[in-house]
Formats: sequence, structure tokens, C-alpha cells
Amino acid sequence: MCPMTKPSDSTSHQSASSAGLTHCCHQVPELLPDDGDPAASRVSVGRSEDCEDDTRLRLTTDTRRDDPCQQNRLAEFFAELERGLPDDYVLDEASRGIYFGNAEEPTCSPVRLVSRARSADRTGWMLEVEFLTPDDGLARATISYSELSGQAGGSVSQLIDRGFVAYGGMKKVMTLLRAWPEAGRAWRADHPGWFTDPDGVMAFVTADGAIYRHQSRQPAIVLSDPQPVGFGISGSLAGWQAEVAARAVGNPLLVFAIATALAGPLLHLSAINSAGFNFYGLSGIGKSLLLRLAISCGTNPARLESWTSAQSGLHRFSRAAQDGLLALDAFPRDPEARHLRALLAIGEDLGAGRVLSSRDPDGGFRWRRMMLSTSELPLAYCLRRKNKDVPHALAARIIEIPADPGPYGLLHDLHGYESGTRFARDLDAAMERHHGTLLRAFLDRLTRGLPAIRSALSSDLHRIARDIQAQPEQAGSEQTGLPTAVAERCALVAYAGELAISFGLLPWSKGTADEAVRAVASLGWQAACSSSINANTPLDILRDYLDQNATRIVDLPPEQLIETPQSTIGWQDEEHVYLLGDPLRRDVAELDHLLDQLQATEILKPGGEARSLQYKLPASKIRSRPRSYRLDRSKLMDTERSG
Repeated sequence: MCPMTKPSDSTSHQSASSAGLTHCCHQVPELLPDDGDPAASRVSVGRSEDCEDDTRLRLTTDTRRDDPCQQNRLAEFFAELERGLPDDYVLDEASRGIYFGNAEEPTCSPVRLVSRARSADRTGWMLEVEFLTPDDGLARATISYSELSGQAGGSVSQLIDRGFVAYGGMKKVMTLLRAWPEAGRAWRADHPGWFTDPDGVMAFVTADGAIYRHQSRQPAIVLSDPQPVGFGISGSLAGWQAEVAARAVGNPLLVFAIATALAGPLLHLSAINSAGFNFYGLSGIGKSLLLRLAISCGTNPARLESWTSAQSGLHRFSRAAQDGLLALDAFPRDPEARHLRALLAIGEDLGAGRVLSSRDPDGGFRWRRMMLSTSELPLAYCLRRKNKDVPHALAARIIEIPADPGPYGLLHDLHGYESGTRFARDLDAAMERHHGTLLRAFLDRLTRGLPAIRSALSSDLHRIARDIQAQPEQAGSEQTGLPTAVAERCALVAYAGELAISFGLLPWSKGTADEAVRAVASLGWQAACSSSINANTPLDILRDYLDQNATRIVDLPPEQLIETPQSTIGWQDEEHVYLLGDPLRRDVAELDHLLDQLQATEILKPGGEARSLQYKLPASKIRSRPRSYRLDRSKLMDTERSG
């Protein structure tokens, strides 16, 4: 039967009987089976006692018509819809349409009003609707009262984009919804993250509208503009644990990235509004891999955004990342004013670019978020190059971490792979197969044990932060130790990772996350110290740079072609030291002034190219002939002795 044609009188309007049906919960998937075995964890949008294979929930958004669980969900949907339909409207299941009176054309495809929701301040009224998609799937969406009254908005286009059909136009659909006699009441949440109702009861709302909370019998909560249920989920938790998390062992930065992805929900509980970590280093060493790995804990790693997109979309990114993870890749070496505005806004917990909602017209909402970022140069250095001071709030909220501490770029343990490239390629493939499951399982366990966790969190964080500050390399240094605000943010990451280990959600031994965070904190502290050295002369800075990186300067044998390790920052032979420009510019402030002095004293030996101070190494030494700053070793040593 054509859905555009009203069924004849001989065709009975089919209705679904609710007899014999069990309830399929929509909003809160149970992530762990009763025995608490995380290896069996799955995610699904529904569960039915009639579907034995669904008792350990499958990770799927499958809507196959021959799926018995899907058939149960559809039958219940039709039954609820028909019970609630306003007078003079009829549902025809066969044609998948709702008709008004004797109209020949359906008003729309099947839809029902689930609830009317408002904010705690009695504003922001909206409708939550459930509708049938063309493949017989079920989806939910929200429609504001302003759109219900005919004002323009984005809800209608989202409904249509997801398969809802308004045969007679959206005005007739709005008339149907306004006439709906009965619907539940719910609280409106304007963004994902923690929601606290007027009675002080907390719940966590995910981007697809799933609700996680300690007490099950509480008023409903509806997220405005939710993503489709199951969005960003693939594979299984067990697969992610075996193929992704297990490979992080032995690689502190990978462990750190995963733990950071879980720390977002703890921000509000610990009264820390935001925390960020920027990994800086040369291109091609795997910085973006860190961000994709962190993203895979909660959604599809292909959704990694760049700093360039953040300059206009930071409000949108921040809404999605509330009490969660904001990952931004590749801060430019030469940032534009808009990049700098976005960076400074993050330092103030704000958004930037186009404002999303009329409920925040001036874009002044302050966001809670964990941020992971990458750049070639430290963010503070990028600001100084543009004659911008580094705000104290930004320095406290975003910790700079050098991303090249390992023998294979940022990696220490390749787990049997012959190269870091193969390791990263296979890890990316594993993340494509399995993603989006860990964070949901973590939220399930976190909210179930919320009272006990909240009572112990403050003292535990204080203890961990104090231990991080007391690390031997800091305690015995003349430099000021890691600031308390920085140590507390590192402690939050360690706590999140160890909590997930205790839940059985990460296949790591106890202490793995804590040890990785200590190593990363030490890297950040050492980098901060080296960049703040108060040297007497620019040459002192150069000598310190050479001393600190002595193991990364490769000897050049006479007339012999050599392979260069990825972590190399330069070469040397009997007459010269050759320093690559990118790492030198990253680590040495006021480099241009230093180069002028080195050239004036004839320590720097340019290669004769116009408008360039660099020297191109011969192909007989390095096949790729990289450009470098060539320094006269004898004059450099004479300068050192005279100093």
C-alpha cells in the first residue's frame, strides 16, 4: 500500500496490543551484566526479557525488521502512540501513517509525544517526541515551544534529516502535537554533562540523551537537541580493551590520554572547572594519535576537530564536551587572531565563534571540560610571538607537555611491531572497529557508586597531588616545584584512570595510570623549568640547549650515509654542529636575536642561500638534505671556555 494513500474501509487500522509485551527501556542502557564482568559489557538502546540474547546488551543501533527485540520495541511504540492520539486522528501501521479524519493523505509518519519538559527556572519549555524512521527504527528529538508556535528553528530540519515525513507540511504536524492530550513531565537539560534537579539530585546526561544516575526512580530528564541514540558507538568494550587499551601499556602518554578522557565527569565533583594538556613537538611523531585514542573512549575517533574549526565553532564543541573531553588538533605555528581568541577563551572557560542558543545569547556560559590539544610549538610561545601576554588562568588550566620523550617519537613500547608507523596504523584500525564503549561503562559504575566516590574524592585528590609535587626530580631541584593548580589537574587524571582500573574497565594493573601521570607531569615540569631559565646571555641558552639534548644530536661519520632516528634534533662532525630549525625554535625563546648574535660572532655559518641563515646538509651525509643552523664547533668551544 502506498503510504500516500489512505487505506480503504475494508482495510482495518492495525493497532498493537500491549498484552504480553515487556518494557524496553530507552534512555539508560545497562552497561555491565549482573556479575559485573566488564569483558561482557555491551551497549544497546533497549532490553527485553523476551530476547535472551540481549541480556548482555549488544552494542548496536541495528533496526532490522526481523529482529524480535526490534519488533517488540515497534509494537510497544505503536501501542503507546495509539493510546495517546488526539481525537479524530488515526494510526495505520500498514501504511506507516497518521491520518486526520477522512483525509486521503496522511498527516505524517508515526510520531508520539513522550513528554513536556522545562528547565528548573520554569523556562525553556519543549516537547520530546519519538518517531519512526524509514527503516523502521525509532528515534527521539526535541521541539521547542517557540517552534511549535511557528517560529523558525533547527528542530524541524533535524527531524526531516533523520527520516521523519510530514506529508501535509510541518504546520499540520505541529497542530497534531499541540492537540496531544497526555504526556509525561520532565526536566530539560540544555547540554550534556551533570544535571542537578531542584531537589539537588544529580544525574549525568550523555550527548545522545542517555541518563546515568545513582537512583533509578527519579523524574525524567530530556536533553535538548540530542544526537541519535548509539551515535559514535562501534564494536564492543571487550574488543576495545583487548585491541586498544592493552597496547597503551608501557607507553605513558597513551595511558595518560585514556585516563584524561575519563576525567571529565570528575571535574564538577572535584570543584575543578577545567583542565587541559597541550602536547607539542615536531610533525609526524604521533601527537594526533594521542587525541584519537582519547576520543575513542567516548565516540568515533574520526571526529577529531582542528584548532582551525574551533575558531568559529568553539561554542558547539564546548557544549558537546561539557563535563567531558574537548580534543583540538594542530594549533598553527603562525596563528591568526581568531585562533588566539579561541585559545584565550578556553583559558577563561568560555566559548568562541557563533553562539548556538538563544538561551545563552551573549555566549557567556562558562564550560567545564577536559582539553587535549596538539601543536608544534608551545601555546605560550605562540602567544608571545604575537606580543600577547600569557594569562595566569591559561597557564594554570593548560599544561604544556613535550610529546617526543620516547625512542619512537612519543612511544616507548611497540608491543612487537617493527616500527612506530605500523603500531599507530594498527591502533587506528582497532579504534575504528571499537569505540564509544568505555566512557559509558565508566559513567554507569561512577553514578552507581556516586555517594562513596564524592565523599572520598577531595582527600584522595589532595594526597595524589601532594605525591606528584614530591617527586624526587622536583623535590631536589632549585626550581620552584609543580604549581598546586597544575598538580591537582594531573591528580584528577590519575584518579580517573585508577578508578577505571578498580572498576575492571581497563586491562591494566593497579598503579599504571598513576605512574603514567607522574611521568607526564615530570615532563611538563622539566619543560617549564628549561623554558624559564634566567640565563645571563643568549649563548648560555644555546649551551643549555645543547647539553639537554646531547643524546639527540647524532654523530656524522666521514663520507658515510646514515639513517636518522625520528627524535633527532641535529647532527655533529669534527667541525660543526647542525641544529634543525623546528625544535630549536620551539625550545629557545628569542631565537632570532640569538641567531643574530651567533652570526655576528661568526659562530653561525649560513649556507649561502639568499635571505636564509640555514645550511643544507649534503646528500652524501643525509639523503633528505635537511636544512639546519650550522655552528662552528671550535668557536663555540672557545666561547664556552671564555665564559
